[in-house]
Amino acid sequence: MVRVGYLVSRFPTFTETFVLDEMLALEALGAEITLFPLLRERPRATHPQLAHLRAEVVYSAFVSGPILRANLALAARHPWRYLRTLVETFARVAPSPNFTLGAAGIFLKSVYIAAEAERRGIGRLHAHFCTHPTLAAWIAHRLTGVRYSFTAHGSDLHVDQTMLAEKLRRADFAVMISRYNRDFTLARVGARWADRMRVIHCGIDTGAFAPLAPRADADDGVLRILCVASLRQVKGHVHLLRACAQLAAEGRDWTLTLVGDGRLRAELEAECRALGIAARVCFRGQLTRPEVTACLRDCDVVALTSVQDARGRREGIPVSLMEALAVERPVVASRLSGIPELVEHGRTGLLAAPGEPAAIAAALARVADRPAEARALARAGRERVLAEFDLSDNATRLHAALAASPG
Repeated sequence: MVRVGYLVSRFPTFTETFVLDEMLALEALGAEITLFPLLRERPRATHPQLAHLRAEVVYSAFVSGPILRANLALAARHPWRYLRTLVETFARVAPSPNFTLGAAGIFLKSVYIAAEAERRGIGRLHAHFCTHPTLAAWIAHRLTGVRYSFTAHGSDLHVDQTMLAEKLRRADFAVMISRYNRDFTLARVGARWADRMRVIHCGIDTGAFAPLAPRADADDGVLRILCVASLRQVKGHVHLLRACAQLAAEGRDWTLTLVGDGRLRAELEAECRALGIAARVCFRGQLTRPEVTACLRDCDVVALTSVQDARGRREGIPVSLMEALAVERPVVASRLSGIPELVEHGRTGLLAAPGEPAAIAAALARVADRPAEARALARAGRERVLAEFDLSDNATRLHAALAASPG
């Protein structure tokens, strides 16, 4: 049986459902998971599937009695190893202020996680995101020898590659959620660690996202656009709004529903007013998965116009696009990072250049003007999801990789 400790940045989260879904899929395959979040999140709402997770969740403060005792015990048992790990950690993260601050915050906690894993007989850790969770796994490995692996997603990989080669060197393997991420990593660390990388896409429960019939009044002449994404700069909402304003200027009838929340909401609402389209745009905030499915049922096209921000943050492969294609809704997305591995232009969806409202508007108009083509793209998109982005299939691959590694 696979026994693994999962390290994540925070838990529970409302937006990172792919981690929760993966753990549930691994448990269905017989894996025994203990979850070690670095931060305890207290979201206003949680997804219903959280109730089905069997994993024990081990929360910890940044400093507490148990954490201090774990550090003192390991330092007493292995003083040289403890000191070496402490010095090596801060020497390796020194080029990055973000990682230095992170290491200061999580070092003591990482020692506690290492001690807890050892006490519980957990021989291996798997970290989601190659930033602080993987740093914590690396620290635990250096202290106790516990083996680890990690998954690299989007901005966690693209913005700051401090210690990336070292994390790969010590890991049993690293999951890259796209071929783009694999190539990105190889370009920065060289081919030496290529054999450590496994391209395993995030996936969705394709059984839970069955094809939906076109909405009942699809011939009413209104293009109903849906975007499911947190309101952050990398999601590119402002470019979608400007594209919709261009559609309005061309005399087209449309509505836009935005599902998701974030710090940009007020700014985006102001942009709607400035563009004169506020009456056509509905901000729904955070919704549960069944509520999102209802929105998919009522839309004609799903748009996600992602961009790369000034810091280099960008998408991995958005789960919301997988869900849209799984229910056979056509998608318009950005030609960016790993997205073309899911949305192949003219075959499984339509792509537009990032940050170009005219190109986005043209793609949306194409969906409106060619409904038969749009339906064919959506059907092909579902086939792509079934072939490459099925949660059960990809969890089976990860389970096999975990089982094949000692620990």
